[in-house]
Amino acid sequence: MDLSDYFGVVRRRWLVIVACCLVGLCLGGLVYAQQPSQYKATSTVFVSLARGDANYSQSVVQSYVEIVGQPVVLAPVIDQLKLNRSLQSLKSAVSVQAPPGTVVVQISVVDPQAVRASQIANALANRLSQVAPQLTPGVNDSRTVNVSVSSPAVPPSAPVGPSSKRYLVGGLFAGLVLGVASALLLHLIDRRLRNASGIRMVTDSPVIGVVPDEWGGGSLRVAAEGRLPNAFRRLRANIAAHHQDFPRTIAVLSPEHGAGKTTVALGLAIALAETGERVLLIDADLRSPGLLLKADESGSGLTDVVMKRAELTDAVTVSSAAQISVLRAGTPTASPGSLISSRGMSQLIGSARDSWNVVVLDAGTVLASSDALILAQHTDGVLMVVDAKKTTRPQLAKAADLLDDARVKVLGVVLNRSDTPEPFQFRTDHPTSHAAPSVKIRRPPITPATNSGRAAVERLAAAAEARRKA
Repeated sequence: MDLSDYFGVVRRRWLVIVACCLVGLCLGGLVYAQQPSQYKATSTVFVSLARGDANYSQSVVQSYVEIVGQPVVLAPVIDQLKLNRSLQSLKSAVSVQAPPGTVVVQISVVDPQAVRASQIANALANRLSQVAPQLTPGVNDSRTVNVSVSSPAVPPSAPVGPSSKRYLVGGLFAGLVLGVASALLLHLIDRRLRNASGIRMVTDSPVIGVVPDEWGGGSLRVAAEGRLPNAFRRLRANIAAHHQDFPRTIAVLSPEHGAGKTTVALGLAIALAETGERVLLIDADLRSPGLLLKADESGSGLTDVVMKRAELTDAVTVSSAAQISVLRAGTPTASPGSLISSRGMSQLIGSARDSWNVVVLDAGTVLASSDALILAQHTDGVLMVVDAKKTTRPQLAKAADLLDDARVKVLGVVLNRSDTPEPFQFRTDHPTSHAAPSVKIRRPPITPATNSGRAAVERLAAAAEARRKA
């Protein structure tokens, strides 16, 4: 994972991180509320010299700072005040300092009780005034140093702690660390194909398109602008960039149901039609047809043509809105696998190839049945559609292995329903133009069959236009 992947994890899992931060903040506040108030009392001891210079006095004062924390001072105070504390506990509550350039010692004590804090501070100051002269050498049995309490401690009126900011900030930081760690852990155990990096970990096929999570398939309504149509134009351009001759027959399939292959097939067909090409979209997923019939359209379709119950030109409908020809699934059949494997299916695909520039097949799912693999073998290549919110890495890996075993050419992988920005840049000379850069499609030779196919398409288009005006 690179830095952008980590940022992507944080962006996708921001709710987890925010929740952990709030929990940490609340726990910090709860711990703060349970902490007792702390009061600080300070007693000041003055050190004077009977003889000697000032430098000697200041050096002696620094020694007294160390003496306050010794058992010789602390133990008698514990006994005097009957404190239920150990020497180490009392030492941790005491702070001693000697301001530079002075001959005073400030003894501060922090305790949950204000009165007891002042009592301990005064007891320590008195004990230091008794012990210090005994530890300082005198001359002719006379004292060299005099230590006296110059400012006794008084019970403080307000607590000095605990600090609410410290607990709240600490809780917030702990929650942030926990949230980020949880987000990364969820990312590691999440086997869904969230982005292109996850796809590249599974297959060597290029990620040839990214479709935003904005639309469900099955409708022929088309928007001229927006993220979704632009994503399909980028897909069209990327296929052209990866292949010198644009594939004439393309099967769009997915590892499992619900990945959005119908959306991608329909969007690609419309994007190709924008370039002026004659495009036929075939709903070849006979187990779960995705293209919906309108009330005024015939129910005949793919199954009827293969079983010789209808002619191809009669079963194809033309969408005046999308400018594409559509062959729907047709009458349901009890044995879709046998129909897909039949000679009539391969002949139908061949006839469609002769009559249209590009044929896009909405083929089934790879893992559910062998239908999609059989159809893919009759095409120039397949597009594998995966759902960023549903498809898992094992599913894609299994589907890729099956396609490889069937020796099917994979044009690329399309990441559908993605929340991440599209990594592909589609450039044209005119930003407002919808035309793709030079899509090279090898057109079929002019033969009687081709001419009849063109005439059929023209008749269908004219009939659709007449119905629309009527």
